[in-house]
Amino acid sequence: MPPVSARAGNGHDDRPRRLTTQGEDRRAAIVDNAERLFAEHGYDRTRMTDIATAAGVTKGLLYWYFENKQELIAEILASTRRRLRVHQQQAVGDLDDPLARLYVGTAASVRFVLDNYRLYLVAGDGPDRTLNAILGESSQVHASDTARTIADGQERGVVPAFASPRALAFANAGVVNSLCAAAFYGGLREPPEEVARTAAGYVLRALAADPAAVAEVESAHAHRLA
Repeated sequence: MPPVSARAGNGHDDRPRRLTTQGEDRRAAIVDNAERLFAEHGYDRTRMTDIATAAGVTKGLLYWYFENKQELIAEILASTRRRLRVHQQQAVGDLDDPLARLYVGTAASVRFVLDNYRLYLVAGDGPDRTLNAILGESSQVHASDTARTIADGQERGVVPAFASPRALAFANAGVVNSLCAAAFYGGLREPPEEVARTAAGYVLRALAADPAAVAEVESAHAHRLA
């Protein structure tokens, strides 16, 4: 993996700068501490000075890596998207059945979002244009991943082709987002594992062409939802 580059802020030379291993570690520490502070206090109430102190760097050095809080939250949201994809891929593992992948992957998505929900809330506090673009890009990436699985299911005849794979992928995302929001804000008072199981079961029943396949998938893969 090539070294990470950083850009200087505050009017300094903005050409990419190559980071040493120590520089990469310091940048990672800044991002980790910013993520924690944003989650605990929100975007507006977290100052760059707070982040510098938590990361053990000077404010000037912090600005060397990130021009402002907007750049930091953008990096955090992009990192969260990457971690979610890895989490989903690890959850479905070597599953070949499209319905099983949708069932297990949906549950994994719900668990991840609930575990990291405060980071998603931060996006609502930050500058709208940039963060909305990042969230929109994340939605597109996740929809593309799900759409490929749905398309595979339609080709095999286990998912009905009553709508395009992409439209069904966004419908899947709507189930995940709505249940996670209800759980986080208190409208749905169930433990995370039950919320995940509900979302997975709902998606499975909505997309299975053969109702008999629902029981088969749940019987074979329910243990993966724990």
